Amino acid sequence: TDFSPGARSPTTGKFDLARSNKGFFKVSDGKRTYLTRDGQFGVNSRGELVTRGNGYSVLGTGNAPITGITGSDDVKVDIDGTIRQGEDVVNTIQVVEPDNLRDLHKAGNNMYVATGKLRAADPDEAPVRQGFIEQSTVNPIQEMTQLIETARAFEANINMIKHQDEALGRLLSSMPRK
Repeated sequence: TDFSPGARSPTTGKFDLARSNKGFFKVSDGKRTYLTRDGQFGVNSRGELVTRGNGYSVLGTGNAPITGITGSDDVKVDIDGTIRQGEDVVNTIQVVEPDNLRDLHKAGNNMYVATGKLRAADPDEAPVRQGFIEQSTVNPIQEMTQLIETARAFEANINMIKHQDEALGRLLSSMPRK
């Protein structure tokens, strides 16, 4: 997995957040905690900040879900992840880093499970940017080219196996029978 940061794209979403360099947002499905770089968040009917794709709670201070968001018009998110509504501080989004990226295991839907220790990301190294989302680091043209090369290699191997099978069949049919 390539964990290098992708390009950031501006959006009009108040709860679209991206980190500039490193760090992961900490989210939970109520049973398990995950890390994600996908900062497409929204607010559910209970005023809780959740992931837009699957409704997981975004975790804040004390590993608790971020709640108490009553609207989106006057919401601001500071570079350290502090959510402000008007003059009031709602909570601070947890942005963390694993000690080793090899301790992250894919869980699907842009989520990872950390098996090692986590530490708070330095806001200077992983500032949160409101109104942006991080793009994928996958280069579709390069990946498609590799897919075509792999398909051609597979086809060549199949043809070689067929040729070997035919040669073995001819050899066996030319042998005298008792």
